[in-house]
Amino acid sequence: MASLHADGHVREAAVVAMGDQLRPAHLRFLVQLAVDWVPEVRAAALRVLGTAFGERPALRLPAVRAAAKVIRHKHALCMADLITA
Repeated sequence: MASLHADGHVREAAVVAMGDQLRPAHLRFLVQLAVDWVPEVRAAALRVLGTAFGERPALRLPAVRAAAKVIRHKHALCMADLITA
């Protein structure tokens, strides 16, 4: 729920917490946060996703599915590049 909070600091903390104990269920939230309007939240989510894909490449497919919902967002290019790299 913290990843949906109105405060960017709370969303950023949620990203870090998800990154510490990443589960496949977190991917849809991380993808959504990778296009967040707050640059720090986006950067944190992209770091977590990049690390996750490096350690567990199988997570890319569920992330691609989640990305379909946010691909038209203003900040989606970096997230899409990371997922498809």
